This record gives sequence, C-alpha cells and structure tokens, in this order.
Amino acid sequence: MKKIFIIIISTLLFSSPVYAYNYNEPHNEVLQAQLETARSKTLHVVALTEKIFQGTTIVFGTGALLDGGYILTNEHVIAGSTSIVVNTYDKQRYDAELIASDYIKDLALLKINTDTKGFVLADESLLYVGMPIMSIGNPQGLAMWSYSEGTLLNLIQRCKWVTGESYNLMGDNQVLGGNSGGPLLNSKGELIGIVRGTAPDRSFSITLKDIKEFMTKSLP
Repeated sequence: MKKIFIIIISTLLFSSPVYAYNYNEPHNEVLQAQLETARSKTLHVVALTEKIFQGTTIVFGTGALLDGGYILTNEHVIAGSTSIVVNTYDKQRYDAELIASDYIKDLALLKINTDTKGFVLADESLLYVGMPIMSIGNPQGLAMWSYSEGTLLNLIQRCKWVTGESYNLMGDNQVLGGNSGGPLLNSKGELIGIVRGTAPDRSFSITLKDIKEFMTKSLP
C-alpha cells in the first residue's frame, strides 16, 4: 500500500531546507546556461488583498511563464486577492490579470503583457522515476532567487490536502517557503509540474495531466 502523505496547505509554504543553490554560486557551464534561461521564465508573484478596516494582506509566491504572457501558479497563492503583481528576475514589474483558478487542483492562470518566451510543457510519457529534476523560485528569507535539484521519486504519489485527495509528482529536491506555484523542470528545462507543497526531504508538484486539463478548460 502506498504511503499517504498528509500535507496541510497554509497561506504560505514553509520548509526546513537542507540546501538550495543561490544563482551567484559557481556552476558548470551547461547548468549555468539552464539557470539563466529558466530564471527569465520564472516570476515572483505578489498577491494583495485590500479590506476596509483591515488593511492590506500580502502573499508571496512564484509563477511559471508560458507563451502568450500566461502564468501558472497555485490557487492558494492568489486566493481572495484584489490585485496581483508579478516581478521578473531582472526587476521588471507587471500587473497581472486573473484568467481562471481551480481550488481543487490548486492552480491559477494569470496573464501579463509580455512577448517573452515561456516554458515548454514536457512530454509526460517520457517522465520516469529516477530522472533528474530541478525547481526554481523566489523563496522567502533569501535575498537572491534559488535553484534546487533532485530526483523524481514517484509519478503518482497519493496526497491528502485540505482541498481533498490528489495524485502528485514527488521528488527529493528542496522546496523553500515562497516557491509555491513555481516550475518543476526536467534536465532540458521543460516544465513537468507546478510546485504545490513540501514535507521533510520531499517536494510535491501538480502533474502535467492536471495542468493540461486546467489549461484546456481555462483558455478560449
């Protein structure tokens, strides 16, 4: 029987990191090129909720840019927000429009006005247990954006969330607070999932199957 991971999503995602690489640390030339490309497609998402007499609540997360200015992130990052701002690694700022969201899948689709090329979705039939994976994001508590690498441990890990039960990708790459909604990538830099949650020494990401179903439903 597969072990069920009990994961409770709070407004922000926290973990106790083993290690995550900062961008300014030395890497080999191939990896450095991958990082440079990936960071240009990864966005820092800031969701603001303004309420009379209660002030403004700010939630931070990460987003994965797709072609056409569309952005995938977690629904729990932008839930209830009255305005959303995204920032690029090179400090460009955009106001984002919420196109669609799905509470159960924990996905949201945003749109900004940019012609920057986004992540390409990988071929899910080529995913396998043991393949190298990497995640990228703008975690809380670090001045620089971070990168982490690891191995895909399960393609259909059964997880129980506050939104219900689902099957997610499980890896041993390190996920940090603020990485919610960020891209999970294969060794080619193709998108294989969207980071959703964490447990000790484990990361959990939304599958390509759920992403494609959500995108089909959300786009004209």
